[in-house]
Amino acid sequence: MTALLLLAALAAHAAPADPQRIVSAIREFDAHSNDPIPVPKGKDLTELSEGHLVRIRQVTDPDAPQRVIGLQIFHHTKSELWVATGDDDYNDVQELHYVDLKHLPPPAPGHRYLQYLDVPWPFADRYWVIDTWDNLDLVKATGDRMWENPWRLVDGGEKLARKAIRAGKLPGVGAEMLGKAIYTPVNRGAWLAISLDDHATLFGYHVTSVVGGAIPDDLVARYSMHTLRRIFHGAASRFPQILTHYDADHEPIVGGDDKPIPPFSGGRGGANTVTASR
Repeated sequence: MTALLLLAALAAHAAPADPQRIVSAIREFDAHSNDPIPVPKGKDLTELSEGHLVRIRQVTDPDAPQRVIGLQIFHHTKSELWVATGDDDYNDVQELHYVDLKHLPPPAPGHRYLQYLDVPWPFADRYWVIDTWDNLDLVKATGDRMWENPWRLVDGGEKLARKAIRAGKLPGVGAEMLGKAIYTPVNRGAWLAISLDDHATLFGYHVTSVVGGAIPDDLVARYSMHTLRRIFHGAASRFPQILTHYDADHEPIVGGDDKPIPPFSGGRGGANTVTASR
């Protein structure tokens, strides 16, 4: 909590970002992204430029799933933000079980994940299979100033998940749990990072989800809006730690350019295998 308050104080005294620079950067991102994001206006744009978390609940159709978007400017690099939100050592969703089913090759390098969420009673657990990848076209088009890591549900994912769980590939989740769980019908989103200059990065996360069962879509959207604070505040609170934690002995984390992120500090000199963070 002390670290979080310190970072908030530092952000409050940092020079505001140029609103027009933010607008032009988002428009450039949207031209090459898998999932364009809305350009903030008015109060949202002002608050974003001042370093505050801006949460957007996007409703395009009353009957369509709602998208929840979080944006905030940090005085850290893309790499530091990627590690702060992608390091498994700081996983703060203990109820989420997951396993990497396979590596996805270029031109869209990434991973296929089976994920299972323990949901508190009286609701049923949820599970899903997603493909997540790095948008290398965006990296190339913007000279590596912008990263995007989208995800989508896999066609036939429910069958793949059941086969993997019954084969014991997901520790902590067995056939009995699977029999009571619900496969989510909609789950898509992305992480993004946009370098505004050498000292400021616009970081974003958005998700569109329908969990099925007896949980209304509106409740899911409201819950997602709430979790945005945990995601962004959690990243901010970890910056002092990850700058020393992510050292030469840490398993390398892959950035949005599909390259290992160099360590932020020295270690004991051990060599490690490159692993994905998302």
